[in-house]
Amino acid sequence: MSDLVLHLIRHGRSEWNAAERIQGHSNSDLTALGRQQAAAAGRALTRFPLAALYASDLDRAQQTATEIQTAVGLSIQTDARLRETGFGVFEGLTWPQVEAQDPEAYRALRGQDHTFVVPGGESRAQTLERSLDAFDEYTRRHPGQHVAAVTHGGLMAFFLRYVLGMPFDGPSTFKTENGNISTFVRKGDRWKLLTWGATAHLHGLSAGA
Repeated sequence: MSDLVLHLIRHGRSEWNAAERIQGHSNSDLTALGRQQAAAAGRALTRFPLAALYASDLDRAQQTATEIQTAVGLSIQTDARLRETGFGVFEGLTWPQVEAQDPEAYRALRGQDHTFVVPGGESRAQTLERSLDAFDEYTRRHPGQHVAAVTHGGLMAFFLRYVLGMPFDGPSTFKTENGNISTFVRKGDRWKLLTWGATAHLHGLSAGA
């Protein structure tokens, strides 16, 4: 099977990102800066011969994809498998609030226990499983092509761990900036990392611009 080049884009900065609230499956609109980040990502993606544009069904991803669509001229194909991990009862809270409410769950989540299922939500292992299912489907649909997918920081971070063969548990040592573009290539039945967290296209943006 021919290689698939997959460009993952984290949505632009949202209102809940700015407030440092846990989003999960809850919706939060992009800030003005977030829309700038999304537009900049779209311009950066024009250098690739994209065959398709996918996006999580959550509002912040859809708004990001709409900005990208303007630049690349592709219709948005919505895929709920690209959603962030569902944080259930903790959505809308800050991390200090979670720690005060449920210290055991806080330790599991901040320690990146990938099997811990959030009450009313899901585990990071479940998030990874559905993302792999989506990416396998894209590989079958688009052999030898470039595909862009607008998704979320947690999903991207755990896919990176999977690709690099890193342990799934333990605190993260890498960042997933809003609006970053991370590129992977499918080689046979394996994924390889080409570029992680590219943000050069975001330089010069500011919340007051």
